[in-house]
Amino acid sequence: MPHFNERHFIERTQHGNTEAFTPLVTTYQPRLYTHILGRIKDTETAKDLTQETWMKAFRAINTFRADASFYSWLYRIATNLWTSSAAVRPFGDHYGQAGHSASLWGSLQMFHISLEEENYALSQK
Repeated sequence: MPHFNERHFIERTQHGNTEAFTPLVTTYQPRLYTHILGRIKDTETAKDLTQETWMKAFRAINTFRADASFYSWLYRIATNLWTSSAAVRPFGDHYGQAGHSASLWGSLQMFHISLEEENYALSQK
């Protein structure tokens, strides 16, 4: 099996060959998704953040410095997206209003509402 040369694909993408980005996605998608899912614990939100990470990485590919590994760079982008989405979204806000699934915060709000309903029902007994 030939050695995967990520630098080759990065440089080709940086020079305008958008198709050269595909092997990078194919190679690192499972690992990146697993990293995000480990933090989010919600598959749909993890998929959304993974997609956002790839979009951000593609748009910023010319800022990638070869002194770091590509995956380390992706990891940092994903972590920053997760951190900023968790920090700036108020409790109950939905992640990615444009048709994306409910965020972790939305899930927590639903859990909170169900607990309140359960507590109310118990208090009525």
